[in-house]
Amino acid sequence: MSSDPSTSPNLCSEKSEASGSSENSECSNEDSTCRICELTAHGVHFGVASCRACAAFFRRTIVMSRTKKYKCRGGHNACAVNTSDRYQCRLCRYNKCVVMGMTAENVQWNRDPFPEARKRKDKDSEDEEDRVPAKRHAFPPPHLLITKPKRIVDVTILSGKIQKILNDKKIGDHPKLKKMNNLERLEHALKEWRMKQKPEEQMEMISKLTIQEMFSMCEDQMLVIATWLSHCPYFQKLESPEKYRMFKVVWNVWRRFERVEMSVQMFGRKTPGHVMKFAISDKYYVTPKLSIDISKITDWPLSATFMGGLFRDSVRKMFEQTGVQLAYLEPTSMEMAYMLSQLSWQLAGQSLQGKVMEIAEIQQEELANNLHNHYLQIKRRSNYAGRLVKLMSVVNIVKRLQMERKITIELANNDLHSKYHCKSCRYKRCVTLGMTPENVQRYRDSFTTPRSQEKRKKRISVENLDQPYELKGKPKQVIDVSSTKKDICEILKYKSTSPESEKMNKLELSEYALREWRNKQKPENEMKHLVILPIIKLFEIFKKQMFVVARWLSYSPDFQKLQEDQKYQFFKLVWNIWRKFERYQISLEMFEDEAITHEKFALNDQHLVTIALQLKFSEISDETDEKLTKCFRDVWRSMFLRIAKPLQDLKPTSTEMAFMLSEMSWQIAVQRSGFIGKSMQGSVLELSEKVRDELADNLHSYYKTNGNSLNYAGRLIKLTKIVNSLINFHAELKNRMEIVRIFKVFTVDLSEPDLYDI
Repeated sequence: MSSDPSTSPNLCSEKSEASGSSENSECSNEDSTCRICELTAHGVHFGVASCRACAAFFRRTIVMSRTKKYKCRGGHNACAVNTSDRYQCRLCRYNKCVVMGMTAENVQWNRDPFPEARKRKDKDSEDEEDRVPAKRHAFPPPHLLITKPKRIVDVTILSGKIQKILNDKKIGDHPKLKKMNNLERLEHALKEWRMKQKPEEQMEMISKLTIQEMFSMCEDQMLVIATWLSHCPYFQKLESPEKYRMFKVVWNVWRRFERVEMSVQMFGRKTPGHVMKFAISDKYYVTPKLSIDISKITDWPLSATFMGGLFRDSVRKMFEQTGVQLAYLEPTSMEMAYMLSQLSWQLAGQSLQGKVMEIAEIQQEELANNLHNHYLQIKRRSNYAGRLVKLMSVVNIVKRLQMERKITIELANNDLHSKYHCKSCRYKRCVTLGMTPENVQRYRDSFTTPRSQEKRKKRISVENLDQPYELKGKPKQVIDVSSTKKDICEILKYKSTSPESEKMNKLELSEYALREWRNKQKPENEMKHLVILPIIKLFEIFKKQMFVVARWLSYSPDFQKLQEDQKYQFFKLVWNIWRKFERYQISLEMFEDEAITHEKFALNDQHLVTIALQLKFSEISDETDEKLTKCFRDVWRSMFLRIAKPLQDLKPTSTEMAFMLSEMSWQIAVQRSGFIGKSMQGSVLELSEKVRDELADNLHSYYKTNGNSLNYAGRLIKLTKIVNSLINFHAELKNRMEIVRIFKVFTVDLSEPDLYDI
């Protein structure tokens, strides 16, 4: 070793030389800095001014031949080597030693006082973090994943073929297309692809697939999708790099959605729920028993089973959430081309922004006009509102599934070799791979909470709370909200009515109930500006708004058809997102641009807040107020920015706002009916379809009477896009709150779970 780590720093180089020390160099100044870790150096060791720890590390690495066994914790061979991290990346630390000039020439071998057996034991103990117990073979040892250099699959030829098609303007100039509008061109391209589809009796079932065969099928379909995109005149307005980027964003989700719809069309309505035959190409179909061999691209054990499971889950989700609706709707090829185009341009606009988003807006406006003409002139159908809303809800589900899939892929690409995982990503990966909390055993840990932590916990004083909030069992810190639940259920129990509302249709009833609440709204000059807001005070504001939402729901005659427990579960699912959306829209209406620039927000009918708001969480959490305020403010801001511009541009009427609130509520109830119980799924789904159809008919009548135009397709699509953005955000918020609960951010629980999601 360059010098014994226990040797006093005052010893000079003569002593180092006598012990066969490193490098026969002079002792550097005590104030000099170690060129490896930036601590104080204690001489020149192995040719570099360094501290004893780095010198000992370098010698140990050389003597024990560890250079090939070190793995980069960050995965990029670029970890910082300094004093900020107690556990430094050994590979990057060794590489820095070499870069700084350390050499192995003066390393002394066989000078350790301990025997070889002990050396091996110590070596094993130091490297034990790199080992995974042999019995746990569901995931491979990390070294299997990174010791072999990754092979690069050359797709240059394929990329060239795709880009050649994307930039081929002759495709769009074909004589057949000259008299076709935008949507008709896309339908023509879709039909050309589907004409190659073999009938069911001629298709072959595949039970096993190699990764090469899977890639080959995907490559063929990539060329089909590139050709389809090239038929769009607006796509041709993009620059070549933008075309290729858009293609990469949309091709896979386009392929999966088109194949699901074709499978439902070919194999019948039973396909989504029972048979689940999936037309993977124009010649082959697969079932849930499919096994995919990916051994050529991974060292994971059981890879075929694992990938088959991922594929099966992906197809199952798509079938379950879109297949039933597709089977019910039976979309025409024109409607399918419309949905594929909406899906493609929405995803591309969100992902690429800039010019792509600008063109996407124009493209979608023209497509809406084309679809209106199709319904009016070809189908002789002027009342298409209900059908269009349902088509757009299918598009939204596919978008949401694509975002979830994207998150899954990002998680799969996370560095799994680090000793310290990101807790949030690790939890998401557990859920993605199928872990469920159903069989979790609680209160079985052998350890107790440290006393220091108990002392830090803040207790909520009953005197500081209003009567509805009482502590049930101080050790568990449970807030009793049973009286709030009782009041809500009492409102939901009976249908609200008035002489004015007796002859109203369902949309008019919804709008009447909304106006009943908004008539209480104070003007801005009479509202109180809140700067500091204790969380318990916010809960009180929420409580009053719960009663508003409950009363609004109680006006619906269809809502009254649900059982009492179903009404309450329905209410819990929708009240908070209803509150947020209604308040965002009224804030834009009242404060206009200041709602965005100053984040001015009408919290209720009497109070407003701005970006200066500081929430006080001390009564329910040990985290700092600043940290939690920022966390929840970022969530609110994220949602607001998604819908602010569309809402400003649309300036929805009170009737349109009532339609959006109703559509959003019933969609959420259907999509999350699994959280309510299987007994509710069928009844809510059936009732929801009926309600949404009637609401759409009522909206058509409204446009016919007040809109001065029956070409409302473009406006209706924008309304549904706002609704769909809110539904997606609602799902994200639920996931975020679940993570908050998992990591016990709050020191209290509610007697009624999920009632207050901030």
